Amino acid sequence: MNISEKFTDKQLFHFALRVKCEQDDIPPEEVVMKTRKRHIVEARMMISKLLLKEGLTLSEIARFLNKDHATIIHYRNLHDDLMKTEVKYKHKFDKLVSAFRYEMVTGDAQQWRDFVDKANEAYDEHGWGVEMLQFLYEMKKA
Repeated sequence: MNISEKFTDKQLFHFALRVKCEQDDIPPEEVVMKTRKRHIVEARMMISKLLLKEGLTLSEIARFLNKDHATIIHYRNLHDDLMKTEVKYKHKFDKLVSAFRYEMVTGDAQQWRDFVDKANEAYDEHGWGVEMLQFLYEMKKA
């Protein structure tokens, strides 16, 4: 059983919205408002793609974001292009996916952010990647 099957579509949307808004310091209501600000559109694209990966339909995502399904298709296509060409965008999306999964499992996004901050510090200091720090974190918990 996939962990996302334990949650409703609305709960998955709220998890994704909360994690992305906390990451980018965006008020959640701005994401569903009518605006073309680049960072808001980028947040919508990432949330849309994440929810598509979790099995939500185009029309469900569109309803949550106050858009139509054609906009979600456009977001998906643009997201796929950016993932191939923009390293910063890919890094942001990968962070969102990791934090989203952690939020679903533990319900504690703050703990994940603390862990990622420690991972970045360890990388700067020792050259360790997130995988190494995650391994050390799991060893500490055991």
